[in-house]
Amino acid sequence: MPKGRIKIEPITNSAARNQTFRKRKKGLLKKANELSTLCGVKVCAVINSCDNTEPPEFWPSKEGAEADQNVELRNTLENFTTNIHETLVQAVEVALTTVLQRQQNAPIQQPAVQEAQHHQEDSSDDELAEN
Repeated sequence: MPKGRIKIEPITNSAARNQTFRKRKKGLLKKANELSTLCGVKVCAVINSCDNTEPPEFWPSKEGAEADQNVELRNTLENFTTNIHETLVQAVEVALTTVLQRQQNAPIQQPAVQEAQHHQEDSSDDELAEN
């Protein structure tokens, strides 16, 4: 007989909620381990307790992780941080270059704009004189 689907909503009974939390946390950590092992990807998990009375749990744990895994995780985080920094620096450089180019082009455009404004003023003065 197949299992029925459960309705996804908060569990009101605290004992049942804590039991479900423990079971699902164990399953989640198992899946993270399997994903890391089978696919060769770097996985980490941070799980808070459902009532926030306990400190968050980390996987891989500091106690259970080997030294090279810790170094590898640290290197991954450093690479991520470096990539974000480089991307931000590039974005700032592009923005500053754009602003500088606009400022350099502004004096060249101003005489043309002023000449057009004078031309419009002269033509409006001529129209007023005719009326």
